[in-house]
Amino acid sequence: MENVVGALRGMYRDTIVNAENQLVFDSGWISNTIVTNGRVLLAAFMKRDQNASGIYCMKVGTGSETWGNNPKQPAASITDLVKPYKKQIIIDPKTDISYLDDKNNKTDQPTHRLEVRVVLGKDFPEKNETCELREFGLFGRFNGDLRMINCVRHPVIQKAASETLIRVVRLFF
Repeated sequence: MENVVGALRGMYRDTIVNAENQLVFDSGWISNTIVTNGRVLLAAFMKRDQNASGIYCMKVGTGSETWGNNPKQPAASITDLVKPYKKQIIIDPKTDISYLDDKNNKTDQPTHRLEVRVVLGKDFPEKNETCELREFGLFGRFNGDLRMINCVRHPVIQKAASETLIRVVRLFF
């Protein structure tokens, strides 16, 4: 089959600021994996399936310590994180999701690029604890069930309870 405009793909960037709002970590832009269920949700949206909804939440997890500093990216068939924290970040499409133009500037006009901005603030995901983060995923819903859209495994990030992690995910269709 001919691919006219390129593959569905994504990328992300993490930054962490401390309690004084000073930058303490910046991952730079890194590719992520769009999983099969993300493609299924996209097809359901296109068909106008009443049971499909858009990006709903982000989960973060501790993953596996055995992944080390260069974890293998997940297979496209993955459906959930390996070891997610209980708390999820609910994504508001009005404030957390933006269309991007070809120069990655926000625009009100629909485009083939989306940016999702998620903030893991103080005491998230666990109150008064430094948390180890090695994985995250965006999820939509189908028939009320969460369906993974994309997934990332990365070297461990130690997020102190007083720090804020800002995760920006860009999806290209």
